[in-house]
Amino acid sequence: ESLRAAMVSNMEKLTTTTVPLNSRPGVRQALLTVIIFCVLIAVWSALRLYARRVRNTPLNVEDTLFYVSVAAYYGMSVVFFLLLYFGGVGYHMNQLGKGHVARLTQVSLYGLSMCTSKWSILWMLKRVFAVRMFCICTWIIIVVQAAWIIMTLLIGLLICRPVQKNWDPTTDGTCGDQIAGYTAVSIINVIVDVSMCLLPVPVIWGLQVKKPYKMALFGIFGIGLSSVIFAIIRLFSLRKIDFDDFSYSVPQVITWTYAECGVVILVACFPLLRPIF
Repeated sequence: ESLRAAMVSNMEKLTTTTVPLNSRPGVRQALLTVIIFCVLIAVWSALRLYARRVRNTPLNVEDTLFYVSVAAYYGMSVVFFLLLYFGGVGYHMNQLGKGHVARLTQVSLYGLSMCTSKWSILWMLKRVFAVRMFCICTWIIIVVQAAWIIMTLLIGLLICRPVQKNWDPTTDGTCGDQIAGYTAVSIINVIVDVSMCLLPVPVIWGLQVKKPYKMALFGIFGIGLSSVIFAIIRLFSLRKIDFDDFSYSVPQVITWTYAECGVVILVACFPLLRPIF
């Protein structure tokens, strides 16, 4: 009741005011992460287009999926800046007013960006390594990833009833076990990442190509392991979130979310940049 009373009394306070970043733990780190990956993704996306032009090859399905993931990532970034300056990230919940619908939007865009970037990678692998069993395994992961984004959206929408309680704790209603729900999403995400990293290894090992080129391919997929590491770190940081004080405890999760998602997008570019490098 004290939380509800405090939030109601500060209803519009933070929609027009800001607080220095240094006074909000973890916010500066999250901001730097978002900016760095936005720049890197812009450069890599441009290089990907240039590589297509050098090889004089048209854009295909994997390119479309890739650029959808990039658009979703930048959408996430816009939402983050709105959350940072107007949505209360880094503030305690008892300091906040209403107007935090952006939280749910960010969950949706995260799922879209992660899903389409991984589909882009899988589509490329399916095209390059046209082996029957490999293609079957690829399709299985694609379907699992589709189920994952549906699960992510449903948890984001339905774990609290009514829906607006997801972003406004002053609303009368109830929430399920949010830690368990988002932990399940993260565990499936880690399993998919590991599967994608291991999937090409037997095929690459059997390729009849020069050893340096083979090692370069292993290196590219090795970089993909960093997304697994970020996903695992994000999983543990999720378990530390206090959903009763979500806005204050979420900056660390934001940092690892954007890092994980950004690395997957960059990895989707690496194999296609060979004409340049």
